[in-house]
Amino acid sequence: MSQLKTIADALIEQQAHGQICPPLMDALKAISENDNELLDSVEIGTPSKGGALKVYFNADNKEDAEKRLRNGNDLRKLAQELTQ
Repeated sequence: MSQLKTIADALIEQQAHGQICPPLMDALKAISENDNELLDSVEIGTPSKGGALKVYFNADNKEDAEKRLRNGNDLRKLAQELTQ
């Protein structure tokens, strides 16, 4: 369980005491429910050769994973170009 999910879950518990406003509560619930979706990751590139980027994805959703990897790689290449 990630630290963000742990914090979100603890804050959700406090809502029972009326300590959190409804919009914040909605955001916390979204964090808590979606935190486990992107558990897989891959690192693209190397820090000493143009930069590294870690991309998180859900390996069960191949289409979305490929999109995230392509977008991440494109952005890494753009960062390389901008720093040259």
